[in-house]
Amino acid sequence: MDKVATTKNAFKEIHILDTRIQALEKEKDAQFYKKTPGLFKELCENDMKYSQAYHKDRIKCKKEVYQLKSMVNRFHDELKNIQPTPQFLETLKVIMEEIESSIMLFKEAQRETYEELMLAEVQHSHEVNALQKKFESWAETDQRVPITRPLTSKPTGAKDVTSNLPPEVAQYTKFLEDTGGVRGGWDEYDHNTFLKWRVRFKGKDQFLREATSRLPTKTANEVRDHEIWYRELLTRQEEKRLAIKTWKEKKKGEKNEALEELSDSDSEAERQAERQQSLMEKERQHKLQKLDSWKLQRELERAEAEERRLHEEKNRKRKAQEEKLRQQELRNKVAEYKKQQKEEAEFLELEAQSHEVVMSEQQREKLQMDKERIKLRNEYALLQKTKHLQEVERKKQQQIEREKKLRSQYEVSVSRDPSRLLQPTQGWRSRTKEVGASAEAGRVYTMQHRAVPTWRQGL
Repeated sequence: MDKVATTKNAFKEIHILDTRIQALEKEKDAQFYKKTPGLFKELCENDMKYSQAYHKDRIKCKKEVYQLKSMVNRFHDELKNIQPTPQFLETLKVIMEEIESSIMLFKEAQRETYEELMLAEVQHSHEVNALQKKFESWAETDQRVPITRPLTSKPTGAKDVTSNLPPEVAQYTKFLEDTGGVRGGWDEYDHNTFLKWRVRFKGKDQFLREATSRLPTKTANEVRDHEIWYRELLTRQEEKRLAIKTWKEKKKGEKNEALEELSDSDSEAERQAERQQSLMEKERQHKLQKLDSWKLQRELERAEAEERRLHEEKNRKRKAQEEKLRQQELRNKVAEYKKQQKEEAEFLELEAQSHEVVMSEQQREKLQMDKERIKLRNEYALLQKTKHLQEVERKKQQQIEREKKLRSQYEVSVSRDPSRLLQPTQGWRSRTKEVGASAEAGRVYTMQHRAVPTWRQGL
């Protein structure tokens, strides 16, 4: 009962897992074709390839299980006709060894397959976790930093706010705008990972190989180009720092010279007026700079909004076109999949029918051979038994005749004398005879003994 219950539970669990697999495949198809239209073609090819490999492995496992089942059924058929012969035991032993070796090979192949799948699952899990962290870093970056993009041309009426600064500062700003900001167009996660390994290897070239292995979305050439960009960024930062330092020193010297000139002036009122005028001029310049900055920021925001609107419109059209193509390709794939399933079902049905015909023919031939063999065996056994009985009867007659012949040749008649029982025997008579002279001469009165050692004498 326990074995039957275990089998039922196993089949029930297999059915539940099969239903769950089908549900997951439907959910995967829905999410897969809905959320990744840009990668539809490549991912669809990979999905079809994996589906075909899965169906092939499933058919292969079914065939191997069917072969094992056929071998076990053959063993059961052999057990129905038990024969107490060494040949029969040897046949059963060979069949059992074949079944055991087949099961062990099947289990070993399945174990290797499961180990490969588990390793692939662990690897994919690590990759998914890395991508998940990367997506989270993108989301955090989008929440913290507003997206600003440089314009290809300056808006009309805008004043360059960096005109009063050293040219190195303008070059540094233009370099950042042309190369994608302070991270060179990379996201925060990739750039921080790059910096971590660069600091660990102290800028040596060996860190490029390690950084490439730690950044699954970047190639070796991209990492090398990012290193070249970062070195140039450090150079320009140093030039900017030195230029700003020199500019500050120059401005300080000009300020000191202006103060000296004002101190040399004779008229206090003139100095006061000039000072007031200088302050007003500085305030006016400061207000103009603020106004120019505000105008520039407004133009940037307006251009960004327009560019965002155009980009969204373009993406919407592209997504509509891709969705249309995806629906068409999906219909084609579904039709092809149904056709493939139908062909596989027809193939399996034909294979099962042919196998059933072959097995029935083999069973019929086997039954006919067994029938003839049993008939010949029974005839042979009957013949041997008849011969054996005839031989036993013949030997018995020969023995009787031999005994009669010997009895006639050696038959003896002996008379009985009851008085012989009380008479002395011949041996007793020989002992009671008188002993003669020769006997007296031969009698021994003394017997030599071995010498006694000195240390034992007198004991």
